[in-house]
Amino acid sequence: MERRGRSFFPLGEVIKELIKYVKGGAENVSDEQYELRLSACNSCEHLIAKDRTCGLCGCWVDNKAKWATTDCPDKRWPSVNT
Repeated sequence: MERRGRSFFPLGEVIKELIKYVKGGAENVSDEQYELRLSACNSCEHLIAKDRTCGLCGCWVDNKAKWATTDCPDKRWPSVNT
C-alpha cells in the first residue's frame, strides 16, 4: 500500500524498525553499502523527496539505509542481519 501524497506516515512501522535496530545491537552497514542503498532509494519512484521518506513504509530513508537490520519494502536492498 503506497503512502505517497498523504499527510501522515505510519508511525508504527517506523517504531517497529527502530526497535528491531536497537535489539539487533544498533549496527550500521558499511559506508559502501549505505551509499548503494541510498542510490537505490534516490532512484526509486516511491521516494517522497521533500521529506526523504519512503512512500511504502514511511521510514526516513537516510536513517533506514544505515541500519543493518532493515530491508527495502520494494526489495531493492536486503538487511545485512537477517
